[in-house]
Amino acid sequence: MKIYFISAAFIFCTGSVYAQVAINTDGSTADANAILDLKSFNKGLLIPRTSGTSISSMTTAKNGTLIYDTTYQRFRVRTENIWRDVVDSRSWIRNSSLTEQVVYTTDSVGIGTSLPATKLHINGINELIRLGNSNPQISFYQGNTATGTVYLDGNDLKLATYASNNTGKVITRVNGGDRLTVAPDGNVGIATTTPLARLHIANGQDAGLTNTQNGFAMLGTEAGANIVIDNNEIIARNNGAASTLFFQNNGGQVQIGGTAVPTGYTLSVAGKAICTELRVQLTGAWPDYVFDSKYKLPSFDKLRQYISENKHLPNIPAAKDVEKSGMDVGDMQRRMMEKIEELTLYVLELEKKLSDLEKKNRR
Repeated sequence: MKIYFISAAFIFCTGSVYAQVAINTDGSTADANAILDLKSFNKGLLIPRTSGTSISSMTTAKNGTLIYDTTYQRFRVRTENIWRDVVDSRSWIRNSSLTEQVVYTTDSVGIGTSLPATKLHINGINELIRLGNSNPQISFYQGNTATGTVYLDGNDLKLATYASNNTGKVITRVNGGDRLTVAPDGNVGIATTTPLARLHIANGQDAGLTNTQNGFAMLGTEAGANIVIDNNEIIARNNGAASTLFFQNNGGQVQIGGTAVPTGYTLSVAGKAICTELRVQLTGAWPDYVFDSKYKLPSFDKLRQYISENKHLPNIPAAKDVEKSGMDVGDMQRRMMEKIEELTLYVLELEKKLSDLEKKNRR
């Protein structure tokens, strides 16, 4: 091997020595842009080598110093007065297993693959990316504007849009369709990207008694007790069969419409109600006591006097009281039956008097 000193001699300039050096076996000169030009077809450059402990103790080494760490088998370079790792040469080896492969193409990087299909293509199994330290974050930009982010806030994982993005939604897309949407105003949509309420569910099934008609929402287990809801009905089921639907089964009041439930009542309906059958379970005595021999039927004179003074029947509320407080349907039915039975006795009494009078006139 020959060593050539180019420029034929040392050139003295302003007190310094300058030379280009070429080390090779073919006699070529050094590259014009290199102060040291090494060339060989079967030899390499062996740089200084020492342990990781020795390197760490070299605290006064100049920035730009390159050395090989024999403890960790990697190159290290002094930068900004800190020893930093150079990419381990083994990482760039294309091996058959691709287990430690990093490939850089014109504009893509592949890890674990020699054919990166995107800007960053990672191929492997199990954990592929780890973000550490305190509250790591990934930000997404539209142009130069930060638009969305995924980050760890303490123990909470958050998928979010930035406050400056007041029109963007968070949408979960499954099987080619938008399935779950969180709008900027906090409304949540299922099967709709324009939720109009805090929870807006669109395009569900019809609610029915079979286990295949599960409505827009189902509460409970399909094979057990559950409630199904669609856009206009609520059905209680038990394993596909009709079941009892309770409102406030554990106590409390139920209000339908805008009328508040008065104290002492369970149900309030603002408006008309209609049904094909209504059963009232009374707690008081049904007025068959009128037909008891001990019952004192008011005389005609007393009845006439009471009506004249009060303008309503005895034991029947006055009109002003009904208008003010309403009426108890079951209690009113009992009172009306009392009057009907009293009226029956009055009619029977009159019929007896009439019959006696007719017998008297026939004599």
